[in-house]
Amino acid sequence: MKSKYLELLETNDFIPNFWCSEEYFQKAGLEEIEAGGVLKVFDDDILVLPPLNSKGTFAEPSENMVWSDLEGCDFSSMGYVSEFLDYEYIYDPGAFSTMEGKRWMVFRKNSRKFSRRVGEELVYTSEGIIEGEVKQLFLEWLSIQEREEIHDDKVLEKFLFEGQNRKILRGKSGRIYGLSVWDENYKYVNYRYCVCGKEDFISEYMRLLFYTDPLILNKTKKVNDGGVLDNPRLKFFKDKLNPEQVKERKTWRKESP
Repeated sequence: MKSKYLELLETNDFIPNFWCSEEYFQKAGLEEIEAGGVLKVFDDDILVLPPLNSKGTFAEPSENMVWSDLEGCDFSSMGYVSEFLDYEYIYDPGAFSTMEGKRWMVFRKNSRKFSRRVGEELVYTSEGIIEGEVKQLFLEWLSIQEREEIHDDKVLEKFLFEGQNRKILRGKSGRIYGLSVWDENYKYVNYRYCVCGKEDFISEYMRLLFYTDPLILNKTKKVNDGGVLDNPRLKFFKDKLNPEQVKERKTWRKESP
């Protein structure tokens, strides 16, 4: 069943955030509840997104918290205060096809190092993805996360093993070096996950493959590459990819009386 909330966003030209897609709603088990002409999206008892009324405008929440805002959302006049949640990095895939100028120098060099050093022919494909190989790659990726917190681990696993849009980087030897997973909404392609091994510069190469993939370029949409999850290394990495825009997502909480 299609999401009424997402349909309302599109009909009224709201800018969807990183958590707005049919596939994400399904894999995260989000529940839509409509009452009194107001539509809400819940993750258990957490109000995930701003309530919308049937007229396509934000409605005042009856809950004490809205986990993530949307652009143009402001509940300050209703007794709520905002706090920083995460960033959203927006990229133009077409820019990765040229990577012109000094600002691209670092990523331009680093994104080509892996393919030159790996020593075997590589194929980036959606064919022949085997669950056992994905599991092995996932375990390798987890081993290099060290003490970093894994957010939404159950949703992550569903996308890795059941995602509707996945491509692997496979060597001629048969080894899988990386996996990209994405979904989309009416405005953006959402780059959900990049899982890869321990090789130097593999993350840069996987991003290059994703952004220059004709499948992505032909959609003529910008890419929402999500946030940084309080990870300084991830923020440094995404800044080097020359985002077109970096947005801030906020949580709204009811002020204490």
